[in-house]
Amino acid sequence: MQTKKIADGFVVKLDKGEQLVDSLIKFARQEKVDSGSVAGIGAVTNVTLGYFDREQKKYLQRKFDDVYELVSLVGS
Repeated sequence: MQTKKIADGFVVKLDKGEQLVDSLIKFARQEKVDSGSVAGIGAVTNVTLGYFDREQKKYLQRKFDDVYELVSLVGS
């Protein structure tokens, strides 16, 4: 992971093979970030996506094992 402090926050570049969510959580804890927003682009592999199935009234997950372009990542 490579990081850089900028005026309004941080720029974080993950290395190939690093876990996206786990790495961002670890970084936020190290830097004592209490709240913020995340935006990103890039590529991901071995992705698990979750969604709410209204008919079953529960959250489901679906795994994708290939390489995919991440055209937009937005969160808080």
